[in-house]
Amino acid sequence: MDDNTLASLTITNLIESGAAFAIRHGSGDTCYIPASVAFTSGLKAGDVVTAALVPNPNDLARERTPFMARYVAPLAKEDGAQGTAPIDFIRLALKEGGVWTPEMMLAHFKGSHDDPITIDDVRRLLGSLFQEGACARFTMLRGPRQLTPSREWFTAYPDRADVDEFDEVAQ
Repeated sequence: MDDNTLASLTITNLIESGAAFAIRHGSGDTCYIPASVAFTSGLKAGDVVTAALVPNPNDLARERTPFMARYVAPLAKEDGAQGTAPIDFIRLALKEGGVWTPEMMLAHFKGSHDDPITIDDVRRLLGSLFQEGACARFTMLRGPRQLTPSREWFTAYPDRADVDEFDEVAQ
């Protein structure tokens, strides 16, 4: 990667130090944003921005967070669905109700957006919403030694989720 390669990112979270993390659209790679850059840009979770990326200078973190943003410029938002950040779109879809798989959410998002977002991006964004308490996650493991779920379902209203919805989604 050349120095200062521009890429589109969705900010996933800000940590106590003021630094932020983001997901790169298209590849799903994670990006570290230093506190000075995050503060100057006024970032918040869910923002969609364009950033100048360089390889992460921290050798110990490079494997899981391959890039660092040296500069972040907020993207201009458009009116309507096209201007909605992926995390805001997913949050709204969850609030509308129902049980969602990452694949269903990706198809729903692509139905109204041209953004190059991948299934891994959607999984990370749903996981971020789960971590902040905006939705519940149900997972299915096929055996006691399985470390990653075979299936995942997400809903904003777990007390209203019907088992039949899980069956319909699974098929």
